[in-house]
Amino acid sequence: MKVKELIAHLNKFDPTLEVLCATEDEGLVGADALVRFLDIQDTISVVEGTSGRDDSGSFTFSFGNGSGTRKILVIDVTSVF
Repeated sequence: MKVKELIAHLNKFDPTLEVLCATEDEGLVGADALVRFLDIQDTISVVEGTSGRDDSGSFTFSFGNGSGTRKILVIDVTSVF
């Protein structure tokens, strides 16, 4: 998702609402829950690196700059409220 796409989605809602992230990803949730909620932290930054998939299909990211890298906006989240 691009920043402009995220902004377009968020502009559809009341700007005074609290925002939480949620996932049903089995790799993050575990066997004891159906969903895990994450809170967005104040840290939002741009990093540079390369992204891809490993042999199991999991997302990978390597920090660095140079040929083949790209800038990505990173939003820090936490499961501790």
